[in-house]
Amino acid sequence: MGKIGYVVRYAPWEWILATDAYVDDIDDAFMKSLYTAGGVFIATALLLAALTSTINHGIARILGGDPDYAAPVADAIASGNLDLSIETRAGDTRSLVRAMERMRSALTHTIGQIKSATHNDQINLAITQMDSVTQQNAALVEQAAAAAQSLEDQSRELQAAVAIFQVQGR
Repeated sequence: MGKIGYVVRYAPWEWILATDAYVDDIDDAFMKSLYTAGGVFIATALLLAALTSTINHGIARILGGDPDYAAPVADAIASGNLDLSIETRAGDTRSLVRAMERMRSALTHTIGQIKSATHNDQINLAITQMDSVTQQNAALVEQAAAAAQSLEDQSRELQAAVAIFQVQGR
């Protein structure tokens, strides 16, 4: 067995202090310390792995799927592509992907209403224009009728005036 010794002299009291330790004891203490630190490290690593897994699962549940799926869906909607099919998990009512699906549906519905309203507005505008043209035509017909009546009256007056100059016997 190996042994390590240490000797020191304390001059004021004329003492000599000596100590020693067996190398096996030092090795055992070192190994015990190493195993304890390794055990704490492994326990900490396992705890962090479990915590990371739980957090990742929570994030995936909140997102409604893999972030690699959610990001392109959000990008497609932001780009105006409302024709894409968004897949959500069964029973999913609160995730980000489900919210994007509801947003896509709402945007599609709103755009449809706007298109319909625009179409109705165009029809209403055409009806208004046709009504205006019809009213203008009615006014022109009234003016033409008044002008025809005036011409008829003037024609009678002219016939009466010319009748004075008619030659008798003819």
